[in-house]
Amino acid sequence: MRRIVTSLLLAATMFMLLPASAVQAQEEEDPGYALVVVSSMAPADRAAYRSAMQDLAAAAAEAGVTNPWWAWSHDAGFTVVVGFEDMSWLGDQSAFWSQFPESAQAAFRSALAEIPREVTTEISRQVMSWSYSPADPLEDEVSVAHVHHDWLKPGAGEAYGQLAEDWVAFLGKIGYPYRTNCMRTVVGAQKITCVDFADSMSRYTSDETWDDLIKAAGAEEEYEGLQKRWQGLVARWEHGNASFRKSMSYWPGMTD
Repeated sequence: MRRIVTSLLLAATMFMLLPASAVQAQEEEDPGYALVVVSSMAPADRAAYRSAMQDLAAAAAEAGVTNPWWAWSHDAGFTVVVGFEDMSWLGDQSAFWSQFPESAQAAFRSALAEIPREVTTEISRQVMSWSYSPADPLEDEVSVAHVHHDWLKPGAGEAYGQLAEDWVAFLGKIGYPYRTNCMRTVVGAQKITCVDFADSMSRYTSDETWDDLIKAAGAEEEYEGLQKRWQGLVARWEHGNASFRKSMSYWPGMTD
């Protein structure tokens, strides 16, 4: 649940999700899946990783690769999120790489072999009823994201689902201007992740886009009630920020 405890420090470990406003709108009936690849590395190695991802994106555009991906930077390094339609895709080792010429594959793997890093992966799926899209979004273009993870208490799943839907209704009531995607991890550490996409972190954290809206809607008590419900359902949580890296990202039909 985002902005429940905004005064606490940000955690460094995070998984970034799909910035749908930067690509085609997802089908509400089937949002597909996200392969989330988190690469942690020293600051000195990040320029080489950026260059390798930029070259891969250029090769994907030239080859007409069908799987999109989005890259984000954060304190630990980078996260790349690859979109795919169904779980059978994971069983075909060539489904992704066979779309590239062999020269591009070899160049990318050679570049990564020179970069010391720790890599973790997981699979996530968006829950549409827990996600929110404003009627009139504030951001012109996504540049940053705030990422919030919840690990639930045993048996809290059903109540959390209802809370998430009530949270979406609350955001609509106050006229919240930023889009929020909430996703459930289906392979990996079991958690719920919600991501707010924004144009700037300073505006995102301002009274203009939160406290003032709650006061204007007379929703202070409702907000406090949502907080209390959340606290009773969550065993632990983490949150943090990330920056979108368009030059390292790719989607069919993208333009500079």
